[in-house]
Amino acid sequence: MASLRYLREASIGIPPSEPTPPALPGSVPLPKRNYGYEKRQKELNKQRKQEEKRQRRLDRTAAPPEEVKIDETTSPGPWPEES
Repeated sequence: MASLRYLREASIGIPPSEPTPPALPGSVPLPKRNYGYEKRQKELNKQRKQEEKRQRRLDRTAAPPEEVKIDETTSPGPWPEES
């Protein structure tokens, strides 16, 4: 079967395919990346950040504005008084 493949590939100008080299002794093959898991985690993080942002906006609009006290004894005002 392999000889037919070799003849067919050679007849159309494709160099013969080589088998994959054996793994080195003592080496551990790397696991495949789980792109589905990575994508799901990215989507969950994005949703979490959007929810936090939405909650901050709700807290900001629901909170009453803070009163600002101006101490007139320490602040001379915009212009010094003329004597």
